[in-house]
Amino acid sequence: MQTLKPSELVPALAECAKANTPTCIWGHPGVGKSQIAAQVAASLGRKLFDIRAANLDAVDLRGIPYVDGGRTRWATPGFLPYPEDGPSLILWDEVNRAPVLVQNGLLQLIQERRCGEYTMPPDVVQFAAVNYETDGGGVQRMTSALANRFVHLHLEPDANDWVKWAVAAGVAFECIAFIQFRPELLNRFDPKEKAYPSSRSWGQFMSEMVKRQAPANIEHALFSGCVGESTAQEFSAFVRDFRQLPNIQAVFMNPQAATLPTSPSAMYAIAAAVARTITPSNCGRGIQYLDRLPAEYGVYSLRLACAVSPSIQSTPEFIAWGIAHSDVVF
Repeated sequence: MQTLKPSELVPALAECAKANTPTCIWGHPGVGKSQIAAQVAASLGRKLFDIRAANLDAVDLRGIPYVDGGRTRWATPGFLPYPEDGPSLILWDEVNRAPVLVQNGLLQLIQERRCGEYTMPPDVVQFAAVNYETDGGGVQRMTSALANRFVHLHLEPDANDWVKWAVAAGVAFECIAFIQFRPELLNRFDPKEKAYPSSRSWGQFMSEMVKRQAPANIEHALFSGCVGESTAQEFSAFVRDFRQLPNIQAVFMNPQAATLPTSPSAMYAIAAAVARTITPSNCGRGIQYLDRLPAEYGVYSLRLACAVSPSIQSTPEFIAWGIAHSDVVF
């Protein structure tokens, strides 16, 4: 089975949308399937209809019957797109959590683009997002008849792609730095655990907990509730290092004399702090400090800084640094 990381899945889905081919996105819970579908809809200028198949009954797809001139007709569902909505994209989310009767009801909609008295406009694209059948939690096998109506693409999370998204989304820098330090902990699905690390839990739940800075006696419990106990132990230690860093303003005031951390986790933390603070006006001083760290931390920091403040790439100091590190591709 070939998998695609998010930066590969987005253009693949765009091609499927342009071809108006029904496409099913597979992945473990929390890896961002729904968000990526929404991103594709926005990039193509399509209105998104996010429909949770697991919340439907089979009769919902056909509509409510009424009598007209002695005949039974069907009031078509209002949650489906109509011509006045313009170019649209339906995301049938959690299809394999839906009862078999609902999956059977989707057969005609997916292939023939109609159901009862409803006919889908020609400028509507259909995607589905599903969890793997081994993931448990109410997931069941997608019927073979329904599966055969989709192109199937498989999403594999990628730490670098997640970091780019997280910077743009304003995720707490402690989370971003930790994932750079321990990328294998971005997603570690465990069907036996209620809390486990995922793209969603880091980008939403954990980020918000970090920003709130809860009292010390309950903070670790909150972290554990977001990503599970074993990952929370590592993250709690990392956050302690992050909060004990040299004063970031002191680093920029005197980069040649400011204290250097010694542990790898602390070096990742200070590199992220520099990336968060660097601007075109203080870029030179930030680079002076980073040059005192092992090269890998300076590269990491400036890659992250470019995502935060792209204008630093035009400064003489950054250009000189780029020439000195010409083997680094941004």
